[in-house]
Amino acid sequence: MDDGVAGGMHHALQGLGGDVIGALADSVVDQAVVLDADDRVCWAGETVRRRLSAPEDGLVGIGLRELLSRFGRPSEPAALEDALRGGEGAVLRFLDTELDPTAFCAVARSIPPGAGTPAGRVVVLMDVSSLMEQLARAEQARTAIEHRLHVDAETGLPNEQKMLEMLGLSLRDDAPTEDARPVGMLLIEVMDYRQIVDVYGAGVGSEVLRAVARVLTETLPDGNFVARLKEHEFGVLYPAVTSRQMVVGVAEGLASALNIEVPTPLGDCRVNTLIAMADMLPGEGEPDQLLNNARIAMSFRDLPRRAGQIRVYEPEMRAALEARSRTYNELYAALDNDEIEPFFQPQVRLGDRQVVGFEVLVRWRHPEQGLVPPGLFLEIAEETGLLPPIDDIVMKKAMACLGQWHREGHTETRISLNCTGESLRDPRYVDTLLLEMDRNGLEPRHVAIEILETVLFGDATDTARLTLQRLQELGFYLEIDDFGTGQASISHLITLNADAVKLDRSLVRDITTDRASRLVVEATVALSRNLGLATLAEGAEDEDQMVLLDQLGCEYVQGFGIARPMSFEDTSAWLTDHLAKRGDVAAGMA
Repeated sequence: MDDGVAGGMHHALQGLGGDVIGALADSVVDQAVVLDADDRVCWAGETVRRRLSAPEDGLVGIGLRELLSRFGRPSEPAALEDALRGGEGAVLRFLDTELDPTAFCAVARSIPPGAGTPAGRVVVLMDVSSLMEQLARAEQARTAIEHRLHVDAETGLPNEQKMLEMLGLSLRDDAPTEDARPVGMLLIEVMDYRQIVDVYGAGVGSEVLRAVARVLTETLPDGNFVARLKEHEFGVLYPAVTSRQMVVGVAEGLASALNIEVPTPLGDCRVNTLIAMADMLPGEGEPDQLLNNARIAMSFRDLPRRAGQIRVYEPEMRAALEARSRTYNELYAALDNDEIEPFFQPQVRLGDRQVVGFEVLVRWRHPEQGLVPPGLFLEIAEETGLLPPIDDIVMKKAMACLGQWHREGHTETRISLNCTGESLRDPRYVDTLLLEMDRNGLEPRHVAIEILETVLFGDATDTARLTLQRLQELGFYLEIDDFGTGQASISHLITLNADAVKLDRSLVRDITTDRASRLVVEATVALSRNLGLATLAEGAEDEDQMVLLDQLGCEYVQGFGIARPMSFEDTSAWLTDHLAKRGDVAAGMA
């Protein structure tokens, strides 16, 4: 190549990228072709000639199209035409050729006319075959990752991430309002899935999920999108809901089709499902909100859980859930803000109405709502793990109150603490009781432990029963609460060796008007007496009930007929007043 052409060539290459390309000019020149103003080859670099098996001047005079045709048939004719026009960065792939590699990136620059330099352009055919192979492998890897990210490996269905993506597309607010139809979401839960895995094994659990997936894909009409969401939860996207009843009909059909059995070595495993439905207009909310609405309907606690049941989301369900969430957050703060306190309901001996003790009940003194009854928060506390700290606060405060009453001279009174199975299984429970009693100058005989019948169901080695035995050995008074409503057997009562049973208020309520209720109470009192147990009736509301209970042999009573649950201050005032009245009665009788 003469000096003029070489100089123009290097000048053009410098224009491709300045100093960097200039530094690489020697290697780039071998991949370049210099063209005149008619796009005919003036000179071809060594790499180009070697690939085409051409001598040094063997390519001079041919046009660029003919030159490129010698590489093979282009796989993308449009890219070839772009390169011929001087397009930047056109990637040319050639087929039907033995040349290796077969992919080039064509970069062109004009050569301005100069001394000894013909006007034209230079085209660099950079070898990008290895790069293209790397990009292809990267795309394959990306596709595989994308597949793993959006497909559930166990069932082969799309997963929750893909469902949310499809929901997003369906809920786009780009349709005219008058033409918009709600998007429907069906949620299918495999009931008792964890129990299936525990009984039959993980392999059967996987087969159950695959069987459900097959039923869904085979049963649903075209146009529905099916995905596996969480562990035992599937979702169906219904893109255009004409009516809720239509989707409910689809759900009912699914419930019937999903009434299947999966064979196992232990026998057939029946699959039970629960279905929830929610819908939403495009633009009305986010994709995850529609899915969450269906989940709210699925888990809504005020509806019974039955196999094959169809639940339909209503806004009131979310409102109830949000109210529960607020209650939990406020209750959690109440523990630190000293808003939890004990209330006391008197227990008296029927024969002479002498106060023998007080049942300790919990109340929440809300800074805005005032006194919150336990029915509005105890269930939430139990579900969220807040019940143990609440019980601990109430116990400690109640101990302090009883200690104060003893110091004031009411030394024969005791308190009754409601105790859960969870508390009895806490290894620190007994030591905590003893510590608080010692702190307040009390003895075990001053504290009654109330337990529900269900606590008795464990065997002799159950931690709760062992704790009860230790409490009895220490001298605590033991009462069976709500007796007559559970399933405790007489043998449990004998084995436990309790001190008293508390008759549930449901047995006492109609005792003066209903013969059956009266007979049940009479039989229960007789049974307790024969077993050496005292009886205390809850829920006595009037004098007639208390007189009849006394006649039937019941020894103690509590209820609104005596007094409602009261704060410590009100209980102290009531106790003083009650003792004064009893004194007046005794003086009058004398």
